[in-house]
Amino acid sequence: MQDLSQGRVLITYGRSLMAVTAAQSLGRRGVEVIGLDDVDFTALSFSKWVDKTLVHKRAALDPYLYINDLERIVLEHRPEDDRPYVLMPMFNDAKLIARHADRFAPHIKVTAPPAAAIGTVDPKDTLARTARRLGLSTPLSFACETARDLADALAEMTFPCLVKPADAVGGRGIAKAETAQAARKAWRTIRQHYPGTPVVQAIAPGADYCYCVLAIDGDLVTDMAYRNVVNYPADFGAGVVRETVRHHRFRDAAAPLLARAGWTGVAEIDFMWTGREDDAPLLIEVNPRFWANLDHSVGSGIDFPWLLYEATVTGRVAAVPGAKIGYRSKLPGLWLLAALETASREGHAGDDHAETHATLLSRLGAGTLEDGLRRFGEHREGGLDLRQAFQTLKRQIADARAIDTIAADQDDPLVGLGVLFILGSLLRYGELPAELRR
Repeated sequence: MQDLSQGRVLITYGRSLMAVTAAQSLGRRGVEVIGLDDVDFTALSFSKWVDKTLVHKRAALDPYLYINDLERIVLEHRPEDDRPYVLMPMFNDAKLIARHADRFAPHIKVTAPPAAAIGTVDPKDTLARTARRLGLSTPLSFACETARDLADALAEMTFPCLVKPADAVGGRGIAKAETAQAARKAWRTIRQHYPGTPVVQAIAPGADYCYCVLAIDGDLVTDMAYRNVVNYPADFGAGVVRETVRHHRFRDAAAPLLARAGWTGVAEIDFMWTGREDDAPLLIEVNPRFWANLDHSVGSGIDFPWLLYEATVTGRVAAVPGAKIGYRSKLPGLWLLAALETASREGHAGDDHAETHATLLSRLGAGTLEDGLRRFGEHREGGLDLRQAFQTLKRQIADARAIDTIAADQDDPLVGLGVLFILGSLLRYGELPAELRR
């Protein structure tokens, strides 16, 4: 029997907190971790649990060269003995690696789900068709390949509705259409700029829930769910304060889909749900990979990276843990920006808070913290109510003190510098990294 603690794992997308979480999970158990990315300055570069980091070709520029380069790295670092050797893709590269699994199979075990299974749920137009065949509860959705398809869909749709690219990350390209004319315009834009068949979808009632699973041959091994208590940015951003919730309703909804696909590996499944037991959760999206808030799932008690590694090497999981319901966590830095945004929103009349918050970010990005906070506190006619804004900020900070801070690991202190990648992206480009925008 192979000793799991003596294994070697290649972790991709080393710039992400997902990769950091996986490296900490495996490294603490003795596994040798090698971090991969197409840039040489990543969050994994700072982790004491990572033995080395390597740079490969950019998949976005040339997927074929990327796969060739990744295969070269796999061969160069293949152990001479029979210790476990695993490739663990962390983000959207899981789909690309799965399509080329036959090239890696002779040399290394790959944790990505089988390409055939992924093909039943991704991209979004495929999921819409699969959900209809299985009779799953989803928002009214139509894959609209032609203008005739679009006309038929709009005839059944209520407004506003969403028009989505078939295959995009982080909400990019999604348009909220208030009228049929706006939907047609959004459809044409998506057809021009994104591959695949656009999807027209009704807006689902309720809140967003993330259901996270590990399955083997279509059978659920372990699972949990969380909701985002606070997002940054508030309207469309990533969860920066998260809470673990009961997940039986999502399990009931997702199990037939996973069984039909013969799913092996991890997945994150998005649902919208009102929270009422007599309402069915509505399936929105299936991500065939790890998820942005993987750190929260591990903090809840389910160590998905280790369990996936174990399942990949041995074909089973020895012990199946349960999630700690009600567990809350927050991301360092971003939760404070979210608190500032909320305070600005509640303290300003109309849309003035957006201007104030944008100015705050620009001045923080220029390194002028004091100047940025002073701008936040400036009083303008019809603008900021300082007393209300201050009370809101004070309340949010007090609430956050009782919540675990993720990614500020005491036994891996330098990895906190990796969080600067997230903040740096926000301040430099005005948006979060792709994995945090789902």
